[in-house]
Amino acid sequence: ETKSDFQLGLHMPHMLLQMAGRWHRPVFLGTSSQWRESITADLRGGQPQIGQDVNRYAETMQLTVGLEYSRPGTATPDWLRFYGGAALGWRTERFIGRGTLAGLKSEAVGRAVLQADLGVEIDAVRTGNSSRHKLRLGLSAWAPTGSATVLSGGESVKLLEPGLSVSVGWT
Repeated sequence: ETKSDFQLGLHMPHMLLQMAGRWHRPVFLGTSSQWRESITADLRGGQPQIGQDVNRYAETMQLTVGLEYSRPGTATPDWLRFYGGAALGWRTERFIGRGTLAGLKSEAVGRAVLQADLGVEIDAVRTGNSSRHKLRLGLSAWAPTGSATVLSGGESVKLLEPGLSVSVGWT
């Protein structure tokens, strides 16, 4: 099995693109464990809509580093793994106005963030003895250490709210 992998992903409904790397290294568990332990680095960015208002968007960037654990299920085929992870990092957001609010833009605000991920990983394509391409489906949650209210052109907008998204990734 490969010692590291790179993932491209999409998070919905927040429409964030993801680039992530995993380095399969034992940190707390021994090498004989069925659990695969990985150090992760995760970068997400995009301009998701804020609430239901189609004129308000948040230019978003989030970078985290953490640990992930995965293993095959006890009664599942070896091409199916379950994963869960936690990471700490930094999240910045900036209000961007569109439509009737076009031209409005706030200053960027940032906070420390905690991220948690949970899902399944499916071996999709095997190339050779050790290289695998995988499809990952899961849930991802983030919680900044606090929200921020910004003002732009008389508009008051709350940013850096906790969130939950469905994630789809390809490694």
